[in-house]
Amino acid sequence: MTFVITRMNFTHFFFSFKIMPVKEKKTVSIFAKAVSKCSLQATTYAKCVTFQLDSIHQNTCHKEFLDFKLCVQKCIGKSW
Repeated sequence: MTFVITRMNFTHFFFSFKIMPVKEKKTVSIFAKAVSKCSLQATTYAKCVTFQLDSIHQNTCHKEFLDFKLCVQKCIGKSW
């Protein structure tokens, strides 16, 4: 599945984020920073899912997902 960013998609995202309440903006920002710090684990998980896309089922890439989740939780800290 490919996501193509069009002007309409970007505009919708920008304006919907802009009117988001402050608390949610802060949460999204914290989560985004944590995910960006875990790019290696995110890439490993994405590759695992991609390679098994034809026969994917629950818990297919469980280990990779847990590694990614743990990294994000460590980056976020107690606010998770």
